[in-house]
This record gives sequence, structure tokens and C-alpha cells, in this order.
Amino acid sequence: MTMIIDCHGHYTVLPKAHDAWREEQKAAFKAGAECPPYPDISDDDIRETIEANQLRLLKERGADMTIFSPRASAMAPHVGDQSVAVKWAQVCNDLIARVVGLYPDIFAGVCMLPQSPEADMASSIAELQRDQSPIPDDLIAPRILTPGGLLVLGGAPKVGKSDFLMTAGGIMSPAAGEFTFLGEAMPIFEETRMAHRLKLGFVFDGGQLLGSLTIAENIALPLRYHSKMTETEIESRVTELLELTDLTAFAHNTPVNVARSWQQRAGLARALALSPDVLLLDSPLTGLDVRHTVWWLGFLGELAKGHRIAGAKPMTLVATADDLRPWRRRANRVACLSGGKFLALGEWSAVDASRELVVQELLQD
Repeated sequence: MTMIIDCHGHYTVLPKAHDAWREEQKAAFKAGAECPPYPDISDDDIRETIEANQLRLLKERGADMTIFSPRASAMAPHVGDQSVAVKWAQVCNDLIARVVGLYPDIFAGVCMLPQSPEADMASSIAELQRDQSPIPDDLIAPRILTPGGLLVLGGAPKVGKSDFLMTAGGIMSPAAGEFTFLGEAMPIFEETRMAHRLKLGFVFDGGQLLGSLTIAENIALPLRYHSKMTETEIESRVTELLELTDLTAFAHNTPVNVARSWQQRAGLARALALSPDVLLLDSPLTGLDVRHTVWWLGFLGELAKGHRIAGAKPMTLVATADDLRPWRRRANRVACLSGGKFLALGEWSAVDASRELVVQELLQD
């Protein structure tokens, strides 16, 4: 059987409401106003644009499938700031995901990235990882942590834990509503407020290291971007972090030559470089053997109590997990995400007493 694939397709004729919203978004940024809400676009609106254009041309040319991405000429990473680019990428990619959902055998989706001049790659990495089935807007997540606490957020795979954590970390913008971090409105992209943003560290699932840099260079990256350290001071700090995470032997290796479990530790070392007050960790125990799991649980416990690497001050930690069992008696607060709802369980006694199905599943042997 022969399949003909168009390897370079763009969503060029979009629903009019989408294009109109983009103009409103740009105008709001220019006026210093709040970004307008994104319009409701029906499946029929999408079908109308696809079937009269891309799908028609695909059939006329005898192709079977198109690798499909947002309109290239409209990506415009130079327009607005990083927050504008992030929201624009999200709504464009969501449309691509909806097209794929409507025509799964014909379109294979490819995302655009929210790249902006002089911005780092954190938002682009987040968009690459984002699930296009967003957390419902009515998600409620009450405060259940105190400084120095360790909260584990459990949930089944693909339930939205990563999206929740990235939103909390200011990497993704919320679909609706507002939230603050240590009294400051989030997300923070402005240079004038960056010092506050750097009080928060993020450890991506798998480390998400830059492949062209060595392990040591990846760890040094935030210090080069966001500190006034001299080269000697940076080297000293990186050496300290390498030793602390047992990565010294891998310092000059690129990530592709290092096992995933060690890449995960390098991601942790990078996040600790600037000594954040709060550390968010996306699935830090996923794929680890017993030896690495024990190390992580012990080290995170030390960070919560106050480790010398962070000036001996207690650090607040939030970690996501598909399995609550390794965290028993390690985390002092537990919550679960299920059906777009944040279940704040609290201490382990409440976890054991819970009749919520998701809780019982996450504790099963």
C-alpha cells in the first residue's frame, strides 16, 4: 500500500473570529490593556474552513495526509512581548489540535513555538509538552501549603498535572482568571519583575536540557542569564551543584550521552542554581530505579527542611506524581487532580480516609 503525505501544510484560511481576536490582542498590547477573551469557535466553523480549502486541495492533488501546522506568515514572534507570543501560540496550536481531532486520519499536527527576541526557551519547551486538552476553567486550587512544605500532586497520566504545574509556574497563561505568586500577579515576563519570578524554580520531566550544551553548561545557563556572577564564581557554583547531585563525572558530556535518570538530576541542579524559594517538580520520580528514587526523596526532604545549597532556608516544594506510594510519609501535604478538580486532601491521615476513586487508584499496589 502506498501513502502520499504532504509534509508541509499550514492552516492558511482560518475562522474569521480567530483572526479578529488576533487583531484585538495586538491592539490591547499596544494600548497597555488586558488581553481580550478568546472567542468561541465551533467545530462547524473549523470544518467550513478546512473542507473548502486544505481538505479540498489535498483530495485534488491525490495526497492522503498532511503534516499540518499554524500559518507561518502569522506567527510573528516579534509582535508584542513574551506573554503575547505565549497566548498566540497556544490558541493557534489549539486550533491545529481541533483539526486533527476532527480529521485524525488526514491531518497530523505540528505546533508553533512562542519564541520572542531575547526570551529564553522555557515557554517554548512548555508549549512542546502541553496537552491540548486544557484544564477546565473552573479548576479550584486552594492554598494548602506553608513555607518549607512538600506537596505531592497526584493524578492519572494526561489528567493535566503538567499543565497545572506550568501554569502555577508562570510558564503557561491560565485560560481564565488570575493568580499570584508571593503577592505578585502571574505570569511574569517583564524584565522589571524578573527578580521576583526567579524566586521560583522549575524542574521539567526528564530535565529538558539543551542538547548542544554539556551538563555543566546547562546548569550554568540561569547563572549566565540572570546573575551578576563572575566567570570564576559561576564555575564554583556549578562545581558545587555537580558534586551535590553526583554529576561530576558527567559534567562535560552532552545530554544525549547521559542516562535519563542523570538528566533529571541535571534539571534539578539547574533549577537550584539561583536558590529559589519555591521549587516545582514535574514527575521527578518517573522512570527512576530504586536507587535514584531513594536519592530524590531524601534530597527533596533536605531541601524542604533547609539545605546549604539554598542558604539553609526551608524551601517550598510541589511535585507531581502518577503514584502516591513512594511519597508516603515524605510529603507533608497531598492533593489530587481529577476531572478538572483540585482535591486538597492535606495530611496522610486524610489521604487514607479518602473515598475518592482517584486517591484509591494512586495508592494501589
